[in-house]
Amino acid sequence: MTRIKDGYKDTEIGVIPNEWNVAKLETICDVRDGTHDSPKYQESGIPFITSKHLTDNGVDFSDVNYISNEDHISFSKRSLVENGDILFGMIGTIGKPLIVNYDFEFSIKNVALLKFKDNTQLNNSFTLNLLKSTIIDKQFSKLSNGGVQSFIALGMIRSLKIPLPPLKEQEKIADILSTADDKIDVIASQIEKTQTLKKGLLQKLLSEGIGHSKFKDSELGKIPDSWGIDTINSVSQKINVGFVGTCEKFYTDKANGVLMIRTGNVKEGKIDLSNLKHISYEFHNKNTKSQLKINDLLIARHGSSGLCSIVPEDFPEANCLNIVMIRIDTKKSNPIFTMYLFNSNIVQIQMEQKKAGSTQGVVNTKEIAKTMIVIPPLEEQKQIADILSTADEKLEVLRAKKEKYETLKKGLLQKLLSGEVRV
Repeated sequence: MTRIKDGYKDTEIGVIPNEWNVAKLETICDVRDGTHDSPKYQESGIPFITSKHLTDNGVDFSDVNYISNEDHISFSKRSLVENGDILFGMIGTIGKPLIVNYDFEFSIKNVALLKFKDNTQLNNSFTLNLLKSTIIDKQFSKLSNGGVQSFIALGMIRSLKIPLPPLKEQEKIADILSTADDKIDVIASQIEKTQTLKKGLLQKLLSEGIGHSKFKDSELGKIPDSWGIDTINSVSQKINVGFVGTCEKFYTDKANGVLMIRTGNVKEGKIDLSNLKHISYEFHNKNTKSQLKINDLLIARHGSSGLCSIVPEDFPEANCLNIVMIRIDTKKSNPIFTMYLFNSNIVQIQMEQKKAGSTQGVVNTKEIAKTMIVIPPLEEQKQIADILSTADEKLEVLRAKKEKYETLKKGLLQKLLSGEVRV
């Protein structure tokens, strides 16, 4: 039996400090939900928010329905949403808690509403972090017998058991976690700005190039005089589809096989190394046509079809499943430049048109081979690829930094909300 250290006690939600209490949420907080009615929608009026509109970045008002002011007044008698309240998704989108902070009114449905006005026992920022913690996740999982949740009843939310530090300590905990969130938000803003910069560079460099003063009209719009237009086939050694079929029986562990790259691993500009599978050497050696080489371009045929990634220089042995492989002739085109080209509007618009014309919604290799591309001189291709790669490298650094702070905050969240670290 694990010894509980001095100053702490064991409770139904785990070990907490002696001075803390455990309380049902409904006993210390006003927990309601939105209307149960289905009002008539209109072109404008009061936004009508459901669980699907709750996101990690606040309420998404971009795709909402609108209701009359009369309906809004009627619904507000039951569930008036005020700044400082917490919203919590109950159907479809579960959770995504957020604190309301808007300068206009809206109504809610399928959303839990936690109200804190004049609450002298519970801080809303503390509660927000609590609702995102494993303390609450474990209780929901237990209540649903570990199943996948697509609905949470209001009674389940009301019956949640929460740790209850003194209000001053709640406020200090909330302040510390808010500081961590502010740091994460700053990095997220830097990522967004860098993505916008890269998008602008991509469009400008792939249409205007570097240092040109003379331009000509082409099938793909205005391009520099020294550039050509041709098909992707003209700069490729081969275009083919990796292994197509069932290969589950050949899956093995990492020590006894090679990587098997699947559709889900193909992202814009890179291969996603999460959720990897490994295939036996027997399968890999037999299926040589689907073996990957450095600088091969990979295009997903299903899902986000058309997006292109590239096999980097330090990539281990790998095979691929149901993915279009393009091997670029490096005497004619720079593979990294071509990858950026494939992820630009120049090619993506063509890919969408080809996909729309396909009965199965996928693009075959013959259609991909006909895709028109711009062909700058090789040296200029490399310069463009280097500029865009620098932007991507900056994005990778920022994403890694954001992930690091998110991991730190997650650990801090657990320690603070359990009282393991006191403030």
